[in-house]
Amino acid sequence: MQDALASLGHAVGLAEIIPLTRVTLGHALQMLAARLCVEEDALWRAHGALNLVVTHRDREGAIARLQAAGLWPLVDDLIGVSDGYPRKPDPAMFLVALRHHAPKPAACLTVVDRELDVRAAHAAGMPADLLITPDAELAVKAEFMLPDLPALLGVLNTDSPT
Repeated sequence: MQDALASLGHAVGLAEIIPLTRVTLGHALQMLAARLCVEEDALWRAHGALNLVVTHRDREGAIARLQAAGLWPLVDDLIGVSDGYPRKPDPAMFLVALRHHAPKPAACLTVVDRELDVRAAHAAGMPADLLITPDAELAVKAEFMLPDLPALLGVLNTDSPT
């Protein structure tokens, strides 16, 4: 984040950045953008890769699960049905994430665990990486079929679907 701020012409020390990131990266970017009078979207784009969560769960429940797993500090933004969006397979939550953070849909790595998530990602123009349940019958195909989360590392190091 320090480099992203510097690329926008603002020198900010780690002593100021780190406490803000302890809430979430999104919180840090929001607070620093306001303090420095920088467009928040410009700061997100300068930051680079993002970890966005799009979930059918309510915000509080999703945050609690992410905190319990130790993943909440890694989340840049979370969009859920309690934010007023329809449930998947409607692509609205994915489209909002794209609109807020401006990544190219095809450049996203969408990791999902249900067929309706694959449908929603595809409807938003995003490839899907499906964590499969052994012996489950699937009506849709994702670009990558993952037996478990460690298999995701292989996806991160390739350009061609398995």
